[in-house]
Amino acid sequence: MLIFQPELQDRLPLFLQAWWLDLLAPDRWTYFTDAAEDEATVLWPVVLQKKWGIRIGTMACNTQFLGPYPIRHEINDAELALGTAKIHQKHIARKMVTVKQSMQLQPGQLNALKNLGWQFWERVTYRINTSDLSENDIRKGFKSARRNLVRAAEKELLCVEGKYDNNVETIFKQTYSHRKMQVPFPARLIYTIYEKASSRGRGFILQARRQENGPTLAFGLFVHDAQHLYYLIGGADRSEDPKGLAGSLVLWNALKRAQLMGIDFDFEGSMVPGIAAFFKSFGAKPHTYYNGLWDRWPILRKMIIPDKNRMQGKIL
Repeated sequence: MLIFQPELQDRLPLFLQAWWLDLLAPDRWTYFTDAAEDEATVLWPVVLQKKWGIRIGTMACNTQFLGPYPIRHEINDAELALGTAKIHQKHIARKMVTVKQSMQLQPGQLNALKNLGWQFWERVTYRINTSDLSENDIRKGFKSARRNLVRAAEKELLCVEGKYDNNVETIFKQTYSHRKMQVPFPARLIYTIYEKASSRGRGFILQARRQENGPTLAFGLFVHDAQHLYYLIGGADRSEDPKGLAGSLVLWNALKRAQLMGIDFDFEGSMVPGIAAFFKSFGAKPHTYYNGLWDRWPILRKMIIPDKNRMQGKIL
């Protein structure tokens, strides 16, 4: 099938690729297209589930966005908007009762879906165009305090490519405990993602330590496609590293890795002010995408309340 051919799959953003969806939403997702496969211009992955006996479309966990995406070269904004509207009318409106997804959208797509009854909220991720910068230019973009932390970390710590271990699991849980937040998914999922992504050459774990075989002070799980290296999951042991040297070193090494790979770095966003400020201290700039909500019956807007963490931002 055309949409599963490696050449097309490799062009898709990571979160839209079949292996990623198979990993995080096994047997619960499908691709919708605007036409027969040999004529399709737009691909729209949807994770399917039933709630209260009705079929809804949603996201896979640890997935920044899904939504409609062009699969033809040189498709213009008008064609993309038309293909997106066709998928809504042919599949979404006929087969779904409600859909809630995060999406990367062009202006024409956004307007077309709004005209079809979609409601949107702005959401922000933070990116650095590491593909266009030298290593020195990336460091120059840091705020002075972050630059000093990285400089100190390079003198005191090591950053190595590691694997999922008990230290990673403990630090992951401690990170959310420190923020007084509930752990959003089982820690074991980090291992599942790491194993699959690394086996495909699409991901790795970086760990900061005082000694090469010493305990982990901070870690980051990074995954990538042909355009971006994503900071998917991370954490630090604040009791052993109260200054935040280890976390700074992990991200600095990930930025250097993205620069060497010739792709841009995506901090995988946050609408939490403190976390956003942390990302911006590395010189990251905001990049807007959208949370979208559509339902067939208006009464559902009162029944299915958007998750506060997924629907923050300016309503459009």
